[in-house]
Amino acid sequence: MINSSEWKEFKIGDLFLVKNNPQLNKSSFNFSKNGEYPYFTRTVFNNGILGYVDYLDEEHKIKGNSIAVGMIAMKFFYMKQDFYAGQFTKTIYPKFDNFNDKIAKYFISIFNKNTPLYLKNFVVKDFEKDFTNTTIKLPITENGKIDFDFMENFIDKIEQKQRGILEFYKHKKQNGGGYELNSKTWKEFKLSELFDIERGTRFIKSKRKNGKIPLVTAGEQNQGVAEFIAYDDKLKIYENHLTIDMFCNCFYRNYKFLCDDNILVFLPKINISNKSLLFMTSVINKDKAKFGYEKQYRQKSFAKHKIKLPITQNGEIDFDFMESFIKAIQKECIKGVDSYLSKNIATTKELIK
Repeated sequence: MINSSEWKEFKIGDLFLVKNNPQLNKSSFNFSKNGEYPYFTRTVFNNGILGYVDYLDEEHKIKGNSIAVGMIAMKFFYMKQDFYAGQFTKTIYPKFDNFNDKIAKYFISIFNKNTPLYLKNFVVKDFEKDFTNTTIKLPITENGKIDFDFMENFIDKIEQKQRGILEFYKHKKQNGGGYELNSKTWKEFKLSELFDIERGTRFIKSKRKNGKIPLVTAGEQNQGVAEFIAYDDKLKIYENHLTIDMFCNCFYRNYKFLCDDNILVFLPKINISNKSLLFMTSVINKDKAKFGYEKQYRQKSFAKHKIKLPITQNGEIDFDFMESFIKAIQKECIKGVDSYLSKNIATTKELIK
């Protein structure tokens, strides 16, 4: 477990330099499957990359090995290679040496964690001043210097774990079941066949009172739970439903909650277990790029949208498969945690002998 109590605060402006991007509309570029340069925009999908373009000129080309940010959603992305950019974007360059993709990902995780704060308190025109004046806590060495080795090792361990999960999705078979996750044999179903879709309620901030019910709003941080508020009989409380926010993030919520009008709530028309709902959540999130922020989200759009689900030999939704698959993943996660704890206990016993 990470213990940040002994970490040190650093001012972002001492570590990074923010620059305006030489911006061009996408009409200025030739988009191509074989395009050499990413075209970065304010989208929150695909690492902020709308597509790949052919070389234009040096004047508008932006240096890679840097962090790009879109001003609308305040999401930060690492740009490995040189790129071009659209409007309302900026690039953040390190003032220190040995900057690489792993160190960038570590800082990006901190910046993106603060996205709700930036959206709430930052004005676009003052972004550079406000952002560089922000302080963040970082791990340090015994000499009080930033511990970049710790950052790289931390990200490397996470990536190793994620590669393991990907391999599980590709190759893991159910115990004796003899099948793999292969969506080629799945069938499309309209969301409107499975769910009724409702929009949340508008909550005026000044009239909210502290309470015990989570208020769900847009965002990935804390699964979009902004605060806990009081409620009365006039407000509709949801439970065991899926939600989708304005950035098309989908979450399953197995608890009672309220939600504002940035949220669409998916109420199952049929009996769907919590594990099957978790499975559907991952499927919907996989498709969320189709409903990019620039397109916005609409109830009618989602009602028409189709998702692919596993089916039985009779062509019906295979809920047993979804249940078993989620159970298998949960078992693997528990096994991994148990192994991790066992190793830590063994190491601790060796150290205190």
